[in-house]
Amino acid sequence: MGDVGRLLPRLFVSSWRVVYAGASRWTGAGPVDPVARNLYLEVAWLGVLNAVIGTFAPVFTIRLGGTPLLVAALSSGPALAAILVSLPASWLLRPRPMHRIFLARFASRLPYLAIVALPWLTSEHQAEAVAALIVLSYLPGHIAYVGFTSMFADLVRPARRLKVMSTRLLLLGLVGSLTVLLGGWVLEALPFPLGYQALFFVGFGSSIIALRYFRRLLSSPLPPEAVSSAEGPAPLRAVEAATGASGARSFAGFAVSTCTFQLGIGMAAPLLPLYWVRDLGLADGRVGLLVTVAGLASVIAYPVWGGLATRRGNVVMLGIALLLHSFYPILTALTRDANVLLAVGALAGFASAGTTLGLITGLLLAAPAERRLRFVGAYNTLTYVALLIGPIAGSLASEAVGITGALLVAGGVRLVGVAAYVLWATRST
Repeated sequence: MGDVGRLLPRLFVSSWRVVYAGASRWTGAGPVDPVARNLYLEVAWLGVLNAVIGTFAPVFTIRLGGTPLLVAALSSGPALAAILVSLPASWLLRPRPMHRIFLARFASRLPYLAIVALPWLTSEHQAEAVAALIVLSYLPGHIAYVGFTSMFADLVRPARRLKVMSTRLLLLGLVGSLTVLLGGWVLEALPFPLGYQALFFVGFGSSIIALRYFRRLLSSPLPPEAVSSAEGPAPLRAVEAATGASGARSFAGFAVSTCTFQLGIGMAAPLLPLYWVRDLGLADGRVGLLVTVAGLASVIAYPVWGGLATRRGNVVMLGIALLLHSFYPILTALTRDANVLLAVGALAGFASAGTTLGLITGLLLAAPAERRLRFVGAYNTLTYVALLIGPIAGSLASEAVGITGALLVAGGVRLVGVAAYVLWATRST
């Protein structure tokens, strides 16, 4: 444990320096101004915790004896947290939105330190406690997300948003892939549950370092609309503002089609780790390799999708990404060969990069600056309604037709979302 504990921080620090130095060149982001530099450093450190949560938390819950329903709750719980806080976020963040975003981000980190200590505190209901702590972290986390999305649009000029966003996502993918790869080795080297405790501890520590760079953004000047948009109305009026204002029909079409696609993502979320671990019997290291391949594919894809969006527009780029992403659960269900799954994972990572970049860009383009927090809050709520229903529907489908059949259904739902998106894009252009 001592050797691993000394090695991991050195690997992470040295690796992110290399990643950070090359990311701007890869994406063609040009000279890095102080605001962009802090945005890059913040997301690079935060990427460690994101990877631990996204990859190892569901597997950790299963290893602790978590049931399929609990794994579904682990996916649905954060969505419920987002539904509860996304709409009132603009009200909760006033009158000092920047500082309250910082406090919300700090509060969202603390439950992961509790997860580190959990195996030493109790031997009962550990899986339930891990799931509850993760869900708890998302309450302040989603408040911070809504505020940060609006803040990002204010901090970065429109002409540079796509490049800065691409670089951030590139850094997030690179650091995440490195974390998953090293995390798989740690889990094989250390006894259970010490390996998982080590990963959550490193993730917590790196997320605290990320706050240092986020705090520097607090001194960055914001235009007046960044503050006025934080003074949002009550939740019901926020929904009305996002669906009844000028241009809202186009926004509603974008939201409904993409949220239908998100429903398909939510359905597959609890099924994939169960399929890997229980149906295929993959070891922790193999799961880590699978996710690492997907992460590396997304890293390669960000410059590709960014270039396509520049040439053909975000609408076309996002449509292609959504279509490719739809085939991930379908192809997964059609193979039991672990090596073939690596290729399928690479396709998923490649498509996921375009989906993420296109959705964020599309949202910022649709939301007017003076009411950006309200639109982001409304869209976040709609998205997580789909992600809340999805895992439950996926779990019920797996009981009815098995995990393989449920994955096929999830892919079909994604394709319905793609069709709705194409219809919206055709009518909007």
